[in-house]
Amino acid sequence: MDEEEFRQRLDELDVDLTGTHAMAAGSFWPSTAIACALIEKGVIDKITLLKIVDTLMATASAFAVTQETDPQYSAHSLEVFRRHLEQMQLQPGNVLNELAQIERGAAAEAARYHQLLKKQRREDRKGDPSP
Repeated sequence: MDEEEFRQRLDELDVDLTGTHAMAAGSFWPSTAIACALIEKGVIDKITLLKIVDTLMATASAFAVTQETDPQYSAHSLEVFRRHLEQMQLQPGNVLNELAQIERGAAAEAARYHQLLKKQRREDRKGDPSP
């Protein structure tokens, strides 16, 4: 295998790994949507849900040990799910308002980040003699 083919295959692997990571890192969103719906309707309170998630995290970690895998990886999506639930101010009848506020904040943060990247690219090009 020549160097060019090796680089191409490495780039393909990078794309696949990046996509896989993005899917795994976002795996808590469907559970978050269901949890928000349950809290919105008063079916479960947030404190009880957090206690359930804590128990599931401990169970996932215990099973990971018996399966000889890293417990940190087994409970990762639960940990992220729990952290998001814990940070949101979810109350029955007010979940949609809270989620709308979070959405606006996330959109504003993404816009600021995008502007920062554009500014950084402009600054990087200042010293570049190419067009």
